[in-house]
Amino acid sequence: MGRALSGLWLRLPHFMRQLIRFGSVSATALIVDVSAYALLIPLIEPAALAAFIAYCTGGIWHYLLSTTLAFRQEMPNLSPAAQFARFVNYFASTLAGLTVTTLTVSVLVDHLSFHPYAGKMIAVPLSFLTVFTMVRLTVFARGGVGEAATPVNPRI
Repeated sequence: MGRALSGLWLRLPHFMRQLIRFGSVSATALIVDVSAYALLIPLIEPAALAAFIAYCTGGIWHYLLSTTLAFRQEMPNLSPAAQFARFVNYFASTLAGLTVTTLTVSVLVDHLSFHPYAGKMIAVPLSFLTVFTMVRLTVFARGGVGEAATPVNPRI
């Protein structure tokens, strides 16, 4: 069974394997994010501020898992300068997702009176697509930031 799954995994295009790993990492980060949001909603107004803080919490978790699981083959032994450049680009991608989330929650919850959870759940897929696209095209592009192109291990 393990070989069959391994063979199936290897037949998937690299992009699909990345998307599956990124989606899995994002799901765990979403749990962190939504849990923080649920804890903060009764304590903080406006809802956009709670969404902002919760997203930042999930974003830290997401970065840790992205660099160790989702894009591990794109994380060769980088120089300190290249690691910093990669982190800066990841931060910019996260900032884009944070902006999408905060603005969506602000408009829907704080201005149009949607339920706080409805506003957050509408923001989630918009943010996911924004961040995945930016991370894939900039942060973990083959060759990485500031490094020569490296071969990608197809088994990962």
